[in-house]
Amino acid sequence: MKSRFLILIATSFKSYNRMFRLFMLIVFTNGIMISGCKKDETIQLADEYYIKYIVNSTTSHTPQKLNVNFSTEKNILWTVEVNQDSYYEFVIGPVIKGFNSKLIIANPGQDNTLKLYSEIHASKNSGPFAIKAINGSDTPRDSIELFYTIDF
Repeated sequence: MKSRFLILIATSFKSYNRMFRLFMLIVFTNGIMISGCKKDETIQLADEYYIKYIVNSTTSHTPQKLNVNFSTEKNILWTVEVNQDSYYEFVIGPVIKGFNSKLIIANPGQDNTLKLYSEIHASKNSGPFAIKAINGSDTPRDSIELFYTIDF
């Protein structure tokens, strides 16, 4: 019984010793990493941008569908079918400076009273969205194309 107790103590001591060494290694490594940075050095992170596409339409006829195409953060043209006579917002991101945003709205049917309005907004580093491109008119039409390249 005494020998089992001594083996248990010796085993506990070995595992404690290993854990202590591992703990000290972690503390030492973190100390080197923290002390390696000077206080006057700041890390400059890349700016993050988000794009908001706004689509709005009105018609005096029975609302049908619109095809909305917009650039995604992976620079793929995404197509969504939405109802006419409605308001929609689509937000994508994050994207980088120089990103080319594109918004194309098309009416697949024949509606000579359809009025289309569209906007592209941009936000930098979680700031408020600002209008960057707008295309609105009370003249009936079947399509809109709107483009904006992030340059701020």
